[in-house]
Amino acid sequence: MKRALTWAALVAVIVMSSGAVNAAQSAGAAQTSRGTLSPAQRGEMAHAFVTRWGNYVQRVYGLDVKVWASRMVGTFVHADPTNFQRALQRSTYEGAVAELDGRGRKLSDARVINTLAAQSADVTPMSPTDGVEDLVFTPLDPCRIVDTRNAGAGQIAGGTSRGFYVWGFPNFTPQGGSATDCGGLSEQSPQAIVVNVTVVNQAALGFATLYPASAASVPTAATMIYYPNVIISNAATVPLGPTADTDFNIFSERSADYIVDIVGYYDFPHATELDCVPNFISTPVAASASFNFPIPSCAAGFTLTGAGCRTPGANQASWASNGLFNSSGTVSASCSGTNLTAAQITVEGTAQCCRVPGR
Repeated sequence: MKRALTWAALVAVIVMSSGAVNAAQSAGAAQTSRGTLSPAQRGEMAHAFVTRWGNYVQRVYGLDVKVWASRMVGTFVHADPTNFQRALQRSTYEGAVAELDGRGRKLSDARVINTLAAQSADVTPMSPTDGVEDLVFTPLDPCRIVDTRNAGAGQIAGGTSRGFYVWGFPNFTPQGGSATDCGGLSEQSPQAIVVNVTVVNQAALGFATLYPASAASVPTAATMIYYPNVIISNAATVPLGPTADTDFNIFSERSADYIVDIVGYYDFPHATELDCVPNFISTPVAASASFNFPIPSCAAGFTLTGAGCRTPGANQASWASNGLFNSSGTVSASCSGTNLTAAQITVEGTAQCCRVPGR
């Protein structure tokens, strides 16, 4: 196959080849397990495989994505359905390829990772608590941020890209989406979003790519491949670009309408202020009397972080326990001592109860 093979042509080849294989099997003595996948299903699974691993193959192995994908057509067409499903679940490319041809049980993802790490002196595992590199995922109730059917610009013309914003705006109505900010996106600045993308009103076989608005060119790998007049959806994680007006682009090979629903986003970890409430008690103490009373315990979910006791006047009491008290490893809060005056005094106790509210 030629280097210039397009995504549309690639999927067409997979579908046609799968149809020929299925027809030949049906005409034979017995239908094998390969016949349990329709040509369209094989095309969709091949698209998912190439979308996931195309950039990796280009970056690590130096192969042009289209050339690599065209060479994989035969494997995609003949792969056992169970092996194909397992391949899509693997976390390494090498393990996924092994799964496609039935050797997956002999090459686990853990073995792949250990082998690659041993071959590279430059491999430095990233700490799971790395505050600089790690991103935190925040799920959202599904919310529509793009619907070109309801936007003034209409369909995205074939062979062109259009930019869309994600954060910093009060609503998404200018681009056909929700009249809300989808759960606080007006106040966030995420690094990537997780979305469901749906294509409608397309008249021809084609593909779409979602990519950062700051990218110099459209990435080679496609986000989804679609068929004429068939509603197709796909989940995608899309990095966002640092631009003034838009955050990500949609490239459409063919003229089509697009619907984008956000379901969550990734961002750098943010420090969260403690949620703290005070517990207070005020008790009268008779002249020259001793006192010993606990400060009320914290509510469920809160932790005692500090405590103290006082009298309104200076030098009115001697203290045996003034605030935090550790008894056999259990920290509590209490006020105990003696009234040093010949009159009634008031002893006040305060405990600070805090929790980390999360995001």
